[in-house]
Amino acid sequence: SVRINVTGGYADVTAYVVTKPADTLANWLFVVKSTGRVIEPTLGADPQAVRTIAQYAQWQTGRMDIRGAFTAANGLKKKSGGTIDVRGADQSTCGGATVPGMRVASGTGMEVALETNIDFPALAGGGFTPDYKLAGPAARMDGNYSSQLITGNATLGGGLVTTGTGLLIVAGDLTIQSTATAPTTTWYGVVLVGGQITFKASTSRIFGMAVSGLNKQLAAGAEPPENFGGTNVTIWHDACKIQQTLSRLTGFAPITNAWVDNWATY
Repeated sequence: SVRINVTGGYADVTAYVVTKPADTLANWLFVVKSTGRVIEPTLGADPQAVRTIAQYAQWQTGRMDIRGAFTAANGLKKKSGGTIDVRGADQSTCGGATVPGMRVASGTGMEVALETNIDFPALAGGGFTPDYKLAGPAARMDGNYSSQLITGNATLGGGLVTTGTGLLIVAGDLTIQSTATAPTTTWYGVVLVGGQITFKASTSRIFGMAVSGLNKQLAAGAEPPENFGGTNVTIWHDACKIQQTLSRLTGFAPITNAWVDNWATY
């Protein structure tokens, strides 16, 4: 619990555990209650008005299993031209463990999508509250290490801003592109894609980790494989960028339509 002082009074905020899952890695469910009191100094210390509200929320933790610098549950396809540089050894100074450079499915890909332990249907379907929820098609590119969810297909790059950071979740397909005047598109952080990633930029760079084909958690149907043809692709495991991204996600995430205005009456 914590007391928050504001002009004209204060609020006592308390979090109560509602559900503690047996799975120690699962999110706990809390109800966060706030009782606000209005104080008028000329009338004494007793509050002149009191109101209690509450919000159900999950405590989400900033952690993620890393199966590879690039995990492609939908497989890979390499055409002639271009270069590929994928590294599983941590390229940062944060002491991250070495992981496989690539984790690629040999069969349907469902087993690879599931072994990531990323609940992608929940993540893309409303179980996660991002900083930005976009209908597409363009992803935000800035240096704030924010989180964003694009509900359809998305493009990365191809504009004046060529560098992005944070957590990028794309429910559909992601296209990484560039222009003649800005040939390199770079993302620092974590990229999670339900469909395929098409590398169309002259130079595509991801420092952190990337996962594609996560929609295979729903079905083992045909997902187009990743296409590395004709472009220069760099994907390096970078523990610092992953930690910087996920640390922003630790904390309470409000549950949609779970706000109560008359909590004191229950």
